This record gives sequence, structure tokens and C-alpha cells, in this order.
Amino acid sequence: MGKLMQPASDRRTRRGRTDRRRAAAMVEMALILPVLILLVFAVMEYGWMFIRASQVSGAARHGVRVAIRPAATQTEVQDAVTLIMQQAGFNAGSFQVEIGGLNSTTGGQVTVEVTLPYDQVSLTNFPLLPVPDVLRASATMAKEGP
Repeated sequence: MGKLMQPASDRRTRRGRTDRRRAAAMVEMALILPVLILLVFAVMEYGWMFIRASQVSGAARHGVRVAIRPAATQTEVQDAVTLIMQQAGFNAGSFQVEIGGLNSTTGGQVTVEVTLPYDQVSLTNFPLLPVPDVLRASATMAKEGP
């Protein structure tokens, strides 16, 4: 029996099945879409967080490389860290730098720690994502001799 010869009741039942399938697809999409959006925001935020953490770590490493030189001063180390952080796009007052062991003898350990509140660099500020309060990186090297 061809399509033109089908009774009207058959065409209505097929149409009803198609409408039910579309409705079921819309309900499924309404249930899945919020989870999918949360997942997309989470991937974006965590990727951004890892980039920023890497930049903070690079600033701490650069600061300790400056600090291990024999005649290094607190100002030189602070300026070196500030330069790297500003090149990464951070404001000068948004982070803190702690320097330990700067005046130690040759072979002593020198540590530079950089701390940055995460709420100042958050990409999405999405409230449901667990993110750290601060990004903190430290680097330690042995003091060089004259």
C-alpha cells in the first residue's frame, strides 16, 4: 500500500509518535544542558587556573634566580618578581612576595614565595566550582658564592 493510499488514522498515529519523540528529546536536553554548561565552565576555569598558577610559579623561580647571586638585594628580587608578574598581566599590588635566606652564606638556601588571591584572576567567577583561595608558588635554591 503506497503512501497516498494510507488511511488517515495511520498518518495520525505516526505523527503522534514523532511528536512524542521530539518532546522526549526536549526533556532530555533540558536535563542534560545544565550539566553540560557546568562542565564547559569548569574546563575553562581550571585551564585558566593552571595557566595562572604556572605564571606565578615562573615569577617565583625568576625571583630566586636573582636572589641567589652573591650581591643580591631585597629590592632587586622584588623588582624581578614584579617585572615577571606584570608581564603576565598582574597588577603590582595584587600579589605578595616573601624572601627568605637572602643574606645566608654560600650554599645556604634562599626561598622566594609568591602569593596571589585567586578571586583577582578568576576567569568566570562561577560560584559552583571549587577553586583555591590563593595561588601560591615558592622556589628554593642554594646561594652562590663570590
